[in-house]
Amino acid sequence: MGHSFARQELYNLVWSEPMRDIAARFQISDVGLAKACRNAAIPVPPRGFWNKKKAGHRVAQFPLPPREPGHRDAVTIGQDRYWHYPPEPIDENEPDPPAPTFAEPIEAVRARVEKRTDAVRVRKDFSIAHPAIRKLLEKDEKLREQQRQYAWYKPVFDTPLQRRRLRIWNALLLALSAQGCSGSINDEKAQEITASIGISHLRLTLEIIPLRGHAAKDADASKRERLRLSLKSYRHDGPPQTLADDEPEKPIEQRLRAIIVDLMVIGEERYRADQIQSHKWTVQRRHERIAEARKAREEAVRKERERIAALEKARVDRLLDEAQALQRARDIREYVAQVRTLNPTLDPPMPDDALEQWAHWALAQAERIDPVRSRRFLDVDDLKSGAGGSSA
Repeated sequence: MGHSFARQELYNLVWSEPMRDIAARFQISDVGLAKACRNAAIPVPPRGFWNKKKAGHRVAQFPLPPREPGHRDAVTIGQDRYWHYPPEPIDENEPDPPAPTFAEPIEAVRARVEKRTDAVRVRKDFSIAHPAIRKLLEKDEKLREQQRQYAWYKPVFDTPLQRRRLRIWNALLLALSAQGCSGSINDEKAQEITASIGISHLRLTLEIIPLRGHAAKDADASKRERLRLSLKSYRHDGPPQTLADDEPEKPIEQRLRAIIVDLMVIGEERYRADQIQSHKWTVQRRHERIAEARKAREEAVRKERERIAALEKARVDRLLDEAQALQRARDIREYVAQVRTLNPTLDPPMPDDALEQWAHWALAQAERIDPVRSRRFLDVDDLKSGAGGSSA
């Protein structure tokens, strides 16, 4: 089973005893534990730390750095970290889990990112290319070779503007990698990329701003076409947020450092918004589960009450049926006695052997119906199950 820790909790743990002992206790490898710490930016004791400390040497403990923008604060260790277990029973007397708090103000996050972010250089060529950009260039080269034989094959990034778009994307993707983030291109024409800031995924577009009026008909319009870098809506149905427009005095290439800082901060803001929303959903779901549990208890009480009532009704119905059956048995016996008494007065009377044969059969029916003689009223199992019904 996986084990989840806050970054501070796991940091305190790995600096309290050797990693190998901790890993053995949680049934994982020390390599896996070290990897989980590395992914969460949690420093671990260096090799030989515990031997030096045991020998009395002075050792230094590395401080826990702030959480990276957009990254989780919770760290789960264990091979089955992605397995979904059934929800645990809810203690209705416990308070709701506390809302998430963020010790570092968002302004401090921005200042921290700005301090460590270098200028973003847009290269004139692709001598240093992000793997996703390299893949597009290789595909374009194949199209260019095929175009020599078949004119309908056309490279995507042969125009100056398209090459410029690709250089901007390349600079952004490389800058994201330098920040410990990742990025990917979402389509063959590089219309959209996804910047992954921790667990926050931002969809960016770099589109040509359409020219209007006489400017659009100008033969040199292509030289004055401008680009717009936008962030797509978080909810997929809202308008995009413009991050930067080309300006004559300041093109997008000169603003990429500020854009990278903005993306890191937006990734953190979205992470925090997701955490708050997740907490609201958790509390709401907890209340729903409490209401469901209460409703289930009330339903169980109602069903038990109905079961007891049905059982009691069945016992009373059976009692009445048995009383009626006893009366019928008595009526049969009285009837047989009356026939025997009145038979001599009949003209002609019924033969004695035929009368007795009939009387024997009739009295046998009375014995079968009689709940006292058959001792059917003592059938405890039938009483417990609520079985009833007429015995006649």
